Amino acid sequence: MLLDIFMPPHQNFVLPLHDMAAFLYILDGECSVAGKHTGSGTTAVLDSIGKEVMIETGRAPVRIFLSAAKPIGEPIVQYGPFVMAHGSDVQKAINDFRSGDFIKPNNEC
Repeated sequence: MLLDIFMPPHQNFVLPLHDMAAFLYILDGECSVAGKHTGSGTTAVLDSIGKEVMIETGRAPVRIFLSAAKPIGEPIVQYGPFVMAHGSDVQKAINDFRSGDFIKPNNEC
């Protein structure tokens, strides 16, 4: 789920996460997310799977980008821009990138 949320001043919004993991990116303004103050250019990772999260605005409006999805329950290995399920996959991606084989034109796939 991807949402572009605009909230006017002095408003509350209860975000039901159900079985999703989520993060918010504050595009403009300031707000309180689950009781923690946050502002423009910051990210709030919501680790409240199965719960509700309260978002509250203050004296000014706020615009928020929300990304939420069900966790896939698989391991994650990250190195730089490479994110894979296993370390060996990350190493292969790095080797392919360095050798020029990482991205191939459509007619070579």
